[in-house]
Amino acid sequence: MGKPDGDAVDYLDSMQPAKVPLHTNCRNTKVILEKVQSALGADMGMRGAGAGPKVREHRAASQEEATKYLAEEIERIINHGGLTPDIVTILSPNPMEASCVADLPVSISSKIAVLDEYSVRSEDRGKIGFARIKDFKGLENDAIILVDLLPPNSENGDVAEHYVAMSRAKSVLSIIYKTDDGVR
Repeated sequence: MGKPDGDAVDYLDSMQPAKVPLHTNCRNTKVILEKVQSALGADMGMRGAGAGPKVREHRAASQEEATKYLAEEIERIINHGGLTPDIVTILSPNPMEASCVADLPVSISSKIAVLDEYSVRSEDRGKIGFARIKDFKGLENDAIILVDLLPPNSENGDVAEHYVAMSRAKSVLSIIYKTDDGVR
């Protein structure tokens, strides 16, 4: 990323904008903030939006195991946790057909909709959302289930994708890491 255009910055400064330092994170719960900070070393601001439930994390050694964990998380969040499907989003670096989501039984996969620019804005889509991480940047949902990523490793330069995905969760975050390249 390069430096901003000096003329553009001067122009914006000439409009005398209000400059307010943002130190309070009002999107994520304290538990999610702590998880992002400990896993990625990222500064997410102070405080957070309340306490929140514990971040759940699984490590799957196979595609089948990742799919099993995903089905369990969906069951836990919606059927036992009482969240409605439309406030749950599954995020993956892969398109749905290359994700562990593709292997879910039809009884679950039929309740998942691939999000596009129109369905993201629809509040009553009635289904669990699925999006690629890069397509969900700048958005958020109450519950995020992150799938198909290796655990973060700053040496590989993959911390940014983890940060974007993990920080989309407002109150519930579940992570299903793959543990080797054998998992899609």
